[in-house]
Amino acid sequence: MHITCNKITQQVWDSFVEISGDASMSHLYGWKDVIEKSYGHRTFYLSAKEGEEVIGILPLVLIKSHIFGKQLVSMPFLDYGGICSKHSSEWNGQIANALADEVLILSKELKVDCVDLRHFEKTLTQWETSLEKVTMVMELKHNEDSMWKALPSERRNRIRKSQKNGLTASFCEADALEEFYRVFVVNMRDLGSPVHSLDFFKNIMETFACKTKIVLVKYKSNTIGAGLCFFFKDSVSIPWVSSLRKYFKLYPNNILYWEAIKYGCNNGYKLLDFGRSSRGSGTYEFKRQWGARPKQLYWDYFLTNGRKVIMDSKCNNPHWNIAWDNKPSTKKRKLSNFIIPMLPRPLTVGRANEAFLRGKDNSVAIRLWKKMPVSLSRVIGPTIRKSISN
Repeated sequence: MHITCNKITQQVWDSFVEISGDASMSHLYGWKDVIEKSYGHRTFYLSAKEGEEVIGILPLVLIKSHIFGKQLVSMPFLDYGGICSKHSSEWNGQIANALADEVLILSKELKVDCVDLRHFEKTLTQWETSLEKVTMVMELKHNEDSMWKALPSERRNRIRKSQKNGLTASFCEADALEEFYRVFVVNMRDLGSPVHSLDFFKNIMETFACKTKIVLVKYKSNTIGAGLCFFFKDSVSIPWVSSLRKYFKLYPNNILYWEAIKYGCNNGYKLLDFGRSSRGSGTYEFKRQWGARPKQLYWDYFLTNGRKVIMDSKCNNPHWNIAWDNKPSTKKRKLSNFIIPMLPRPLTVGRANEAFLRGKDNSVAIRLWKKMPVSLSRVIGPTIRKSISN
């Protein structure tokens, strides 16, 4: 077995992804182009070969930040990633270990602070693992009538109410991306979280033109909800969904998800992937009420230089604190205090922010971001978001 980096073609890579039971949409080669074009991050696509046969792959992205340090992530901005292989479980372990060893060599060369591999199963027994997140998955019926009957009665009632309220939902192509993004930017600002760039989504739609669609929810000709759907193998996933808060009482998310469910049923898909959530969170409960079931995610990580991971237990949406090799400068400390609360999920690494451990209220950053003009958040957000791997 030998390991190569960025040596195999997209066709060979994606052919392997199609046959690997471990592979998700996050493993497709196109994400390499999306991330490089959108944010300029370096990518390292490792492949394990036996002779000329590809037997394992691992896509990696280097995320660099003056605040968050350097991370090698598989895959950033997505729920899944990690190592894929195609042989028996015993042989898979050897492939995984060989690729992991290569990652550690690469991490030393690049002087990264953390390696983060996002698996569906516990893959690397020698690495630490975060079990904080699950993905919520629902089985789809063979047609929408059967699916409607299988939905919990409360969901059916909410869908009916959204329809009676005059909401409509429909699938669109890439020409609807601007409408999607207008809703997405407002929603992320209202959540107090930095937004992805429009170019990020444009590159996704261009790269995966045959695998993506936009679903829009309209009310009196106004777009009040939107989602970007991704189709891969037998699954429909909706990695990015947003609705305008002032219309929540009309239940836009319910008709949006129902439209995606109908599309999946009528086009032969078997699963709807609602995406990741923390157990017991509001989004977890919303997805569970559709009949979705949790599937544990295993985010394996390796921290360099003896760093530690500290979970903050005082926060309803907990996250990993930022690590520093040495005592942070006043400027770094202030900036980390501002940015940490806005992170969309736990981040890695070392010495915890002391104010955060003391339970000091850092929600001022979120409140300030929520008051920011949407036009300004659209400009500033991507410069921060590109360095947040979650």
